[in-house]
Order: sequence, then structure tokens, then C-alpha cells
Amino acid sequence: MELWQFALLGACGGGLIEIVALFNRLGEWQTARRTPTGRIRRNPPKFTSYIDIGPVLAITATRLMLGAAVATAFGGSGQVDGGYAAITVGATAPALLAQLGQIPGVRNALGDAPAPGAPSPLAAPAPLNVAVPPIVPSQGEVASEQ
Repeated sequence: MELWQFALLGACGGGLIEIVALFNRLGEWQTARRTPTGRIRRNPPKFTSYIDIGPVLAITATRLMLGAAVATAFGGSGQVDGGYAAITVGATAPALLAQLGQIPGVRNALGDAPAPGAPSPLAAPAPLNVAVPPIVPSQGEVASEQ
């Protein structure tokens, strides 16, 4: 595949995610417009109270660009080589970039490494100190000894 094809398919993947998000917001708006019996309310909420056009357009443009850029990078480096993979990489671009940013080597390359001695963001979380109450057998049961 050519690089422009990876870019186009990656942008389509990013666009698909925004279409799903828009579909969810439209469903919320439709639900809010109706009474529990299914009739339309006397004063239904406006479309713009559920969909803020400016931010939606900005987020959509950003997702399209991120999807195109990441799919092109992955396709150009040979990480992906098919249409479905390019669409998937484009759809997951924000999450994929966030995960890549947590890898210490990538963080060092970007100049965003944690200070010496600081805990690594990939380190296992500290165990929770939660007191577990002892299990007491109810009446009629016998506790087994181990």
C-alpha cells in the first residue's frame, strides 16, 4: 500500500470513532426529548444542548489528523500492511499514542523522563492495605483447620 492510502484509511478510522460518539450523543438527546411514556416533551431540549458544534468539529479534525498520522507512521515503518489494520490504528490513535508515551525509552527520547529516583509510571501500583475481616463460620458449620 502507498503512504497516502495508509493516511486516508487511518483518517477513516479516526472518523469512525467520532461517528460512534456522535451517534451516542444523538441517542442521549432523543431520550431527553421524550417522556417515560414515549411522547415528545412540551419543551424538549435543543439539539445544541447535547451537541456543541465547535468542540465536536475540533475533536473530529484532531481525530482525523491523528488517525492519518499514526496509520501513515505504522504503515511506512512496516508495522501494519493492510487496510483493516490501518483503519484500526487510526481509530485507536489517541489511546495508542498515550500508551507509547508511557514507555520509558519513548519518554526519554521526548525529553519527558521522570526525575531520578521518581517512581516509574509503569511500576506496579503499591498494594492496597485493606483489612480483611476474618471468616467466622456460621452456626452449624465447622471451621476446617489447615
